[in-house]
Amino acid sequence: MAVKERRARPMSWIIYYFLLPILASALFAGIALQIVGINVLGKITTATDQIPAVRHMLGQSPLAPPVPEQVAALTRQLHQKTNEITRLKRSVVSLEAKVAADQAHLVVLSRQAQARLSQVHKTGMVAQSAVKQAKVYMDMSPNQAAVILTQLSFAEQVLVLRAMDSADEASILADMAPKQAAKLLQAGA
Repeated sequence: MAVKERRARPMSWIIYYFLLPILASALFAGIALQIVGINVLGKITTATDQIPAVRHMLGQSPLAPPVPEQVAALTRQLHQKTNEITRLKRSVVSLEAKVAADQAHLVVLSRQAQARLSQVHKTGMVAQSAVKQAKVYMDMSPNQAAVILTQLSFAEQVLVLRAMDSADEASILADMAPKQAAKLLQAGA
């Protein structure tokens, strides 16, 4: 028994004189640093969580190692999405240009429509005026009406003759020069 005690003593000497003072110093230093404001406990916990044996003893799931294939797949997806965004931006630019061109075309068409509406309105006014004039010419003698009608522009002559009934038109055309009457008939008077 004395031999066993002697062999146990060198081991106890290492524990009492070497390991315990180191552990006590580390504990006091950790407490002092924690008081100063350094998160020693959090850093130790983080470091020990990275050790697989400690995670197993604590019942935590093992750390998932970074998978290069997943990283590569995510990189490919990122590249595809970036390309798609670039393509969509180009599409937006071309569509905006098309919208601007269509708006300019719409302005041109609107102006043309306004001009045609004005022309139709003017033509309607001219037609009303031609009807009034036709009534006046029908009240005159055909010879007088023919002389006065030849003083008007060709377009006005056609409009006035169109507004007359065919009997009055025929009597006035009969009193005109044959060439003038033929031109008016060809024009649809």
